[in-house]
Amino acid sequence: MDSESKHIGREYCIEGVISCYQIILRMMVHRLSRRQIPSVMELARSTLTEIYSPSTFIAIQEQCPEGCLVAAEGENVIGFIMGMETKPGKGKILMLAVRPEFRRQGIGSMLLKSLLRQFTVRGIFSITLETRANNTAAMAFYRAHGFEVKKIVPKFYTDDTDAYEMCKSV
Repeated sequence: MDSESKHIGREYCIEGVISCYQIILRMMVHRLSRRQIPSVMELARSTLTEIYSPSTFIAIQEQCPEGCLVAAEGENVIGFIMGMETKPGKGKILMLAVRPEFRRQGIGSMLLKSLLRQFTVRGIFSITLETRANNTAAMAFYRAHGFEVKKIVPKFYTDDTDAYEMCKSV
């Protein structure tokens, strides 16, 4: 576990200083609760290019609650990640989003690491995801966390944009 994080039951807390303002950020990473789904949907709608129905979020959360994590500052959801087991020993990251004003502060990394921990506890050691082929920031983020491009998936997204399938073994 990182020196910045503290394990509190099923929750993780990081404390850090934000730039020169010396503001302390107290952020908890924990399982998504049903009451947080509207906040997660709003965050997805404002940051992701695909549009997902409420039933998508509910189904993922019901099918794999341990794979649905949020980063929250009090009641304010500032990021989330959703992933699930697809086959025995294999998992997939479905969505990851962080509010723009909180990016590049380690929140996405903390969410990803927390999900990977959940996966390994459940015996999931092979993880895949798709990201837009033109999303260089996401590609760099996932590469920095050990993911590699496995293949190009033509016209994966609803606007016919290609995706890169990326994978990692843990």
